[in-house]
Amino acid sequence: MPAKPSSGLGITGDVVTTKEGFTIRLVKGKIEDSKVDVIVNSTSGDFNLNCGNVSKALLQAAGPQLQQQCSVIKAAKGKLSPEEFIETGPAGLNCKKVFHTSSKQFNGPASIQDIRQLLKNLLLSASTMRSIAIPALGTGNLQYPADAVAKVMYEEAIHFSANQPRSSLKEIHFLAYHKDARTIQAFDTEIMNLKHPATKEGKRLKKPRLAYENMPTPSSSSPYKNFRSLGILQAEMDIGCVTVTIEQGDITASDADAIVNLTSSDFDLKRGAVSVAILRAGGTAIQKECKRNIKSHLDEVWTGPGSLRCGGICHLPIPRDFYHGIDNDRLKAMLVRIMRTANQWNKAKLAFPAIGTGNLGKLPKEAATFILECICNFSVKEKQTQLQKISIIVFEKLMAQEFISAMKDMEGTKYKEKSMWQKGFDYVKSKVMGPEDSNDADTKPKLTLKILSLDEDQIKGAKGQLQSIIAEETTKKSLQREVFSRFTQRHQVKLNKIACKYEVEIDTSKISLNTVELRGRTANVMRAQDAIVELTDMIHKSEKEEKEKALILKEVRWSYTNDEGQMVEFEDDITFLLERAYTKKDQKVKYTADNNHKYEVNLKKMIETDLTSKKTCSVNRQEVNVGLNVPSTWTTMNQTQQLEVKDVQPGSSEYQLVEAQFTTSLNMQYQLQSIVKISRIQNIELWKQYAAKKETFGKIMAGKLFERVLYHGTDEGTVDKINKDGFNRSYAGKNAVMYGKGTYFAVSAGYSARDQYSRRNANGEKHIYLCHVLVGNCVQGKQDMMVPPDGSHSVCDNPANSQIIVIFHDVQAYPSYLITFK
Repeated sequence: MPAKPSSGLGITGDVVTTKEGFTIRLVKGKIEDSKVDVIVNSTSGDFNLNCGNVSKALLQAAGPQLQQQCSVIKAAKGKLSPEEFIETGPAGLNCKKVFHTSSKQFNGPASIQDIRQLLKNLLLSASTMRSIAIPALGTGNLQYPADAVAKVMYEEAIHFSANQPRSSLKEIHFLAYHKDARTIQAFDTEIMNLKHPATKEGKRLKKPRLAYENMPTPSSSSPYKNFRSLGILQAEMDIGCVTVTIEQGDITASDADAIVNLTSSDFDLKRGAVSVAILRAGGTAIQKECKRNIKSHLDEVWTGPGSLRCGGICHLPIPRDFYHGIDNDRLKAMLVRIMRTANQWNKAKLAFPAIGTGNLGKLPKEAATFILECICNFSVKEKQTQLQKISIIVFEKLMAQEFISAMKDMEGTKYKEKSMWQKGFDYVKSKVMGPEDSNDADTKPKLTLKILSLDEDQIKGAKGQLQSIIAEETTKKSLQREVFSRFTQRHQVKLNKIACKYEVEIDTSKISLNTVELRGRTANVMRAQDAIVELTDMIHKSEKEEKEKALILKEVRWSYTNDEGQMVEFEDDITFLLERAYTKKDQKVKYTADNNHKYEVNLKKMIETDLTSKKTCSVNRQEVNVGLNVPSTWTTMNQTQQLEVKDVQPGSSEYQLVEAQFTTSLNMQYQLQSIVKISRIQNIELWKQYAAKKETFGKIMAGKLFERVLYHGTDEGTVDKINKDGFNRSYAGKNAVMYGKGTYFAVSAGYSARDQYSRRNANGEKHIYLCHVLVGNCVQGKQDMMVPPDGSHSVCDNPANSQIIVIFHDVQAYPSYLITFK
């Protein structure tokens, strides 16, 4: 007679029969011999069926048509996640369909969760078939532990049977290669575990502990005890009488009595990462039940699990104002209320996601500490608890590491109530520094705090303490960046996210003047400022790349030879990629085309290889406007040479012209001893950018003078940077910013020769650049200017008789000659 374990399974030899009548059969043999409706294949990431033992065996049995079908569908679908697969016909196999899977190398518990989700998808997709054969997924070259794979495969098959009792799929075969003794042993052991369920599973034999048996009090030793690592990305700790586990994984795969989901105030499960995952894995019935059970937009809603493995779901609505700044005390009260409800309903195990790390913007360690403190608050204050285990399930691996690190840091710390003054300050802060709907000072929320005492000195002391706390905790910071005025709505959204993440207020009322103001706790303001600077640097880099791309597309054409022998131009993005690699003297460059084929271009041999089909073709680079606008004085440069600093021959007409301009422009403001040398700056990219800008000025200022010869003094340490990258307005303020935060030039060389601007080196030598500058319409400058006023292109000290010119766009100036003198 077959064994009848308590789970309702019937087990005879290698066959497991579920109570719904599904057969799960362990087959020790070759998967290519399977006679089922669906065969599952495990292959490489690029779906090359010549990779992997299972894949090779199926390809050999099916013939090349199987690879052809697979490649066509893969190209159409593009990149697949580990839980997705490709469906093809059988080719020469004895089945109706083949599901081609591609898992990644084993990397801890997350990899097992990927296999679990993949199995769910495979079984559901095959539910209209009668039978399926699945190999021991990942147990070969990918090095998945066979025992873990066997366990999850049987769990998911049994789970599918229980949740899809009317499915046509009644026969499930698990294939273990007949010569793979290790994998066969793992599957045999799992069958024995199903036949004789282990009685040492803590949850079944462990008696509920009451709070008074080991509950610490605020004055006793730490409630955070016994931190222990359970393996890769998993750790555990006792907090009061509750065991808390942090693990990396997917909360939708949890078998807890209840899982917690933070959702929007309208309970729309199509919004938010966890909500979407729950809806996708658990089915739309969860959303319908959630809507039916809504009592208010402030109270949590409990629903059934749908097709998830957990016992139920608690949907906690997050108030909209939290997205502008979290009220930690309110959120803590909500989470403690959920734990108390779970305890009252005799739930032994509860699972939380990484609360606070998504749209609420908390840093991982901050979020972990917050959740652990909430659990401690519940555990310490409850009189007795049936809730014995709480899991915090973190989806991202790096974040899981930080959560575990935060848990370890909490071990041994004491539980302490906030002081009366700190509670008072938190309340004041939530009112005074909370989100504001308007930048108008008259509409900001106000709070009147009354301190009552019969002793005037006590009132003064209390007032002083509150003012001291607020002064120490808060700050205001003004941040200026010239890119602010070009912020789009998308950039504004990013600013709002930074404000939420770091719990600060960002005033953008002066953003058109390139200024934003930050207000909040001092540490938070500093972190928010760093994030905003990083954002503006990224935008500036992107704008620079777009300008560079536009110039490249004007001057260079890249093309390849097609099958008919015709030259076909590459798309703009690929041309840009190839040209940048070419100018950097890279040997090779790879890219992925719209057809999802990967290509490699050998820039030395000028040959392109399709890495999928191994076909090759020649490529060609053609300069469209070679030499256009390059000054006639420049000497010839190598094709790949981008910069050359060439000393001008003394006595030449070029030398005499520059010398005469320089000495005349000194205008008796500097006693010249000698000119050491005059160097011509031949920078291809800088000149192209300047020439393109000059062309634009020529169109908008036709018939007007818009270019001038000006001077720029500098120190020897900055020379190489200017020669290579030109003038950079981000250095504004190094010498002066009286007329705006841009790059400064002098009308006379004598002005630039001052020691304040042109500092002597160890040999007593000074350096000045003779520059060509696109001045355009020049107006009066002001100290706080980040860009010139509308309709103008530069600013100066005095429009009637200017001595100083300031530009705000780097490409408006070209360093034509470097003059070294004493």
